[in-house]
Amino acid sequence: MKKSIQQTGMNIERNDHAGVNFRILIAIFLLSALLFMGGVSAATYSGTCGSNLTWTLDTTTGVLKIEGTGEMTDYSAITDIGWYPYRDTITSVSIGSGVTSIEQIAFSGCTSLTSVIIPDSVTSIGAWAFYHCTSLTSVVIPGSVTSIEVMAFSGCTSLTSVVIPDSVTSIEDGAFSGCTSLTSVVIPDSVTSIEDGAFSGCISLTSVVIPDSVTSIGEYAFSGCTSLTSVVIPDSVTSIGEYAFDDCYNLQVVDLSDTTALSSVGQFAFGSTQSSGLKSGSVIYVYDERTAALFIDGTNYYAPNTRIIVGKPAPETPVQEIPYSLVVGIIAAVFLIIGIVWIVKNGNNRDDL
Repeated sequence: MKKSIQQTGMNIERNDHAGVNFRILIAIFLLSALLFMGGVSAATYSGTCGSNLTWTLDTTTGVLKIEGTGEMTDYSAITDIGWYPYRDTITSVSIGSGVTSIEQIAFSGCTSLTSVIIPDSVTSIGAWAFYHCTSLTSVVIPGSVTSIEVMAFSGCTSLTSVVIPDSVTSIEDGAFSGCTSLTSVVIPDSVTSIEDGAFSGCISLTSVVIPDSVTSIGEYAFSGCTSLTSVVIPDSVTSIGEYAFDDCYNLQVVDLSDTTALSSVGQFAFGSTQSSGLKSGSVIYVYDERTAALFIDGTNYYAPNTRIIVGKPAPETPVQEIPYSLVVGIIAAVFLIIGIVWIVKNGNNRDDL
């Protein structure tokens, strides 16, 4: 009997453990289900961003889609933007073909954004639209865009190149300022003005071609472009603003030899101090003595040995390549001559014997 009771007790004890284990399994299952459901709901967010526009963000993939027709909401505060709380998860933006504008501060501070697709239905890119998108490496601006507003791409420190379409007429204040990785920019001949600080602080920009449609270069337009070595300013330019090329201390050649209509050069346009002026030994080519006077009489600090020359830069003499066959022929001729000399010399020595 005692043995039977002990066995029964053991069986009861085992049943109690089994019940506890079963309850634990149920709890784990329910908790996992809740977490899974919560994760699914947390991964996808959506809302409206215009009268006829909606947005959807999948935080798992990092893709933000904007679809519908018409203009985006013109946000006055960045915290009013629906996707702002999740901005760090956004890696790419796909804008639908019905969207007509990218409004101000729309994607400002999306530091993980690497690519954006802008359709040719968009006509304007608003102020600060992509400000401080530090991971954005390239952007294609469609030919439908007519204006790039103030600070639109400012602080995009990973942006290496940009092509501005010939539909754009002005590059507004600070539009690409602080794009420290920007090495090249193509400015189309539709642009008539490069506004204040448009490319300031683009420390990797080595060259820029200003088209002959541009009539004014604003204050600080290219200031702090420390890798810029030469610039050609076309004959259409009538004014260069204050500090326009200040702190471009590697700038060595400034070609204004075709600039006949230039009437104003702002103070410190090419240097506010000895250390921030043009590179030592630099040359400024101007059209005539009148233009030269704008630089001589203006307030600019020039590095030692800076020259102002009336006239065009001397054309570079092209280095001509010598054909390989000619080189081989010359070498063969030399060896032939050496051989003839050796034979003649040795023949004379035998005659002496």
